[in-house]
Amino acid sequence: MCISAWNDNGNPSLVDWKGGINKLWRTDFFPGLGWMLTSELWIELRENWPDIYWDDWLRNNNIRQNRVCIRPEISRTLHNLTVAGKGSSGGLYKNFLSSIRLHDKTASFSQNDLQKLEKQNFDNWMRLELENSLQLSLQQVLDGKYKEYQHQKNLKKPSFIVRINDPREYRNLSKTFNLMADIRAGMMRTAYLGV
Repeated sequence: MCISAWNDNGNPSLVDWKGGINKLWRTDFFPGLGWMLTSELWIELRENWPDIYWDDWLRNNNIRQNRVCIRPEISRTLHNLTVAGKGSSGGLYKNFLSSIRLHDKTASFSQNDLQKLEKQNFDNWMRLELENSLQLSLQQVLDGKYKEYQHQKNLKKPSFIVRINDPREYRNLSKTFNLMADIRAGMMRTAYLGV
């Protein structure tokens, strides 16, 4: 669907600041900032393009049609904070937007093996990551138990799986990690296949 220069959860405390300068991800969630799409998709969508809230319109499943966007680990653009909160969020996300930082190093995305982002390759990689992740309950995360694993020498940058059953649970998790808590068109920001 698009290529974006924006990570909605791109706060430096949430991203791989040292090793993530060139990392790219698939996402089902339209990021809405610093993006481009193909001319073919524009031709398909332009007749019905809304005057306002077009970002939420693009997130609708009947418009998105299972198309994905590619987003960076570390944002390559910033939000214009003088207009932040003028859209559909009513100012709710200004704090999140102001926490995003640009990296001081230049990204070299052309050096990436972009075949890793193709659906089958990315899905296989993600499946292996999930199989090798530690499962924690939401309560264990809220109680800070994940911190016990962060400094174990046999676990290099551990990954965790936390199953979320409803939007309320996701909001609780998002508060713990300072994630954007909203769910649009049934999707969490930056999510891919519900992960």
